[in-house]
Amino acid sequence: MCGRFTNGADPDAVIRAYSLDIPFDWRPRFNIAPGQSMLGVRRGEDGADEAALLRFGLIPAWAKDRKLAYKMINARAETLTERPAYRSLLRTGRCLIVADGFYEWRVMPDGTKQPVRFSLLDREVFSFAGLWARWVDRESGEAIESATIITTGANTLVGSVHDRMPAILGDQAEEDWLDPDVGPAHALSLLRAYPAGLMTAALASPAVNSVRNDSPELLVA
Repeated sequence: MCGRFTNGADPDAVIRAYSLDIPFDWRPRFNIAPGQSMLGVRRGEDGADEAALLRFGLIPAWAKDRKLAYKMINARAETLTERPAYRSLLRTGRCLIVADGFYEWRVMPDGTKQPVRFSLLDREVFSFAGLWARWVDRESGEAIESATIITTGANTLVGSVHDRMPAILGDQAEEDWLDPDVGPAHALSLLRAYPAGLMTAALASPAVNSVRNDSPELLVA
């Protein structure tokens, strides 16, 4: 599962990493939670990559209301082709979710839960594989673009805390994931655990537990 993550990188670093403009206000975030906005990258109709603000928690186009989003914050890589909500998006709704770390919780000897933040050693900013959709409220006409983060089995580092982790994509995998000419079979092959030796873990502040908290101080236990 991936229910909280960070994108605390400087916006200029994100622009450089993805070679695109961010045409809306975006500030570094240190505690992104379901229902909140997250920064995504997708392939636009003109064939160029574009930045997008996506709600965390997928609302399929056919959903009757937005409540379904909280049950669809993550999608298991192993069952994407089995779930109607994800099967078609695997062809038409692939996106990147921009991050620089994610949290999982370790159960301590006294029973309390200590947040642990995982990040990469070789990249300041990186991408989770995601699927996005556009949903329109039938009553108000409001349109919401939302996304789910794909998860896979954990590597040995993350596995010491949790058995799942977000599917993190390397440079070429990012390009392939966004390429509409890449079919589902190859796209699915990209969804695997990032090498544990290229990651690091550090204890984070228990204040992460409250979604109201969002500051760099959360990164320090």
